[in-house]
Amino acid sequence: MPSAHEILLQTIGTVAVSLTGFSGIVAVVGREGHGPWSPAERLQFRTLVEPSLIALFGSFLPGTFELAWQSEALVWRSSNGALAALGLAGSAAFIARSRSAGATTGQWILLMLSFLAIGAMALAAFGVLEQYELVFVVSLVLALAVAAYNFLLLLFPVGRAT
Repeated sequence: MPSAHEILLQTIGTVAVSLTGFSGIVAVVGREGHGPWSPAERLQFRTLVEPSLIALFGSFLPGTFELAWQSEALVWRSSNGALAALGLAGSAAFIARSRSAGATTGQWILLMLSFLAIGAMALAAFGVLEQYELVFVVSLVLALAVAAYNFLLLLFPVGRAT
């Protein structure tokens, strides 16, 4: 029987795949007849897809590391370190793209929460925080929240922050 964290990671992976799939629907159906994408729409689209993929592939990390190491603590610490690196790359890419596209206040708030999660994952990876699984799962859920927020922005556009 799968453990609670295995079921949770499978659920996160399923939600991530669903969000990624919705992005295809938005790209094809939602844009029909609207002309080229604005810089803000491209930012929102990429910020829908990338965190979904980070959550999807991140959900595979503990199972993959478990094949290499027997120590549960090492599995979760390694998973946190790898997810922190992915989150840092995604956050840096968002910052670079948002310079030309502009970002909403909600996107900036989620970015700040992402940096807090990256910090918590780094602390877990180095063994300072011992709630390895909790930090990892909350960080994956945050990636899904970022993706879902950007999905909503594409469906219901709002004015950009100044």
